[in-house]
Amino acid sequence: MSTPTIRELPSYPRAAWDNRRRFDAAGVTVVNVVGAAGSGKTSLLEAVARRMSDRLRLGLVLADPAAAPEAATFEAAGIPVVQVFTQRDTYVSAAQVQGATDELPLDQLDLLLIENVGNAIQPGRVDLGQHLRIAVMSITDGPQQLSKYADLYRDAALVLLSKYDLVSHVDFDLDATVEQLQRLNPAAEVICTDARNRVGIDRLAGWLLGYVRAQRPDVRQRESLFEPAGV
Repeated sequence: MSTPTIRELPSYPRAAWDNRRRFDAAGVTVVNVVGAAGSGKTSLLEAVARRMSDRLRLGLVLADPAAAPEAATFEAAGIPVVQVFTQRDTYVSAAQVQGATDELPLDQLDLLLIENVGNAIQPGRVDLGQHLRIAVMSITDGPQQLSKYADLYRDAALVLLSKYDLVSHVDFDLDATVEQLQRLNPAAEVICTDARNRVGIDRLAGWLLGYVRAQRPDVRQRESLFEPAGV
């Protein structure tokens, strides 16, 4: 089955509000995942989707200027996917998400993940109607990302420091970065991740499962618990 795609939709000022109302009515929790190009968003989502697919009913919106071949990986795991072609735009709009979710069985999902365009500027400022935002920062990009793109991290409920396996190979002060993040956004939790070696993936999956269950008490407790792997 081919992945539905949404190329272009007109601007609609109330789209974010309408999206949130629609998500709540369907009983689906929506998470907007933002981060710079190359920060590792897709790899993290692939890893956590594999870990959670037998515990939550997942859906995915992939936003990208061009076709994303990664969609096939999620589809093979039985996760419904819609691609949003943003073309020259550096972020996905609430109206585009509205069109994308028309293609998804929202009332059959527990968690919808939106992988935003690889950009560290606009996505943190755009409301898509999501319930929370997760920001991804690659350790290889250095801590200057925090001062350059503070808006991306300021309102995030969770910050993922990706590519943790490379921390000993780059000039990166982990403790100082976490301290700076906590000053910028005291409410955010910080998790170090390495998708390839599954570092932090169980912790991320457990965090998401806990959030979904807090929003939706009807999502039953699964027998199998996540192991506390990673940092």
